Amino acid sequence: MDHMGALPYFTEVYGYDGPVYMMYPPKALARLMLEDYRRVMVDQRGEEEQFTSENIVQCMKKVTAMGLKQTVQVDKDLQIRAYHAGHVLGAAMICAKVGDAAIVYIGDYNMTPDKHLGAAQIDRLRLDLFSNNGLHMKQILLHSQVIASEDGLSIVENPPKTAESKI
Repeated sequence: MDHMGALPYFTEVYGYDGPVYMMYPPKALARLMLEDYRRVMVDQRGEEEQFTSENIVQCMKKVTAMGLKQTVQVDKDLQIRAYHAGHVLGAAMICAKVGDAAIVYIGDYNMTPDKHLGAAQIDRLRLDLFSNNGLHMKQILLHSQVIASEDGLSIVENPPKTAESKI
């Protein structure tokens, strides 16, 4: 909910009219979750209504569902591709490309497989920018080594400990 909770406000109240993409599982649940959130906040907690039930309906009409490893040509310049984030059902890492430039945005992710979801998976990519919400960066920095080279940044998990190793 924390990653979609403001979507009806953004599209219907604020007026964003660009593309909105969502993985299939969250799109299937979004209308119900957003309405439940709205009802709890307004009807039970008495807070000011940020968006209406009709805003939710209209917002969800603007959402395009996409699948894992599906490449979507958003416009003539922008291309996006979703990868499994291993966090919750429908969580994705997004690789966006414009020309030769590529970025990956990762919100929440999980590198440890469990009974229900495998670990995060992504193709080997050459990136110009990596954006992470920061929640898991401590884990990466404690158990990995970030190596910079002319080929970009690499993360080596559980590097051998040497006198020259820096984390």
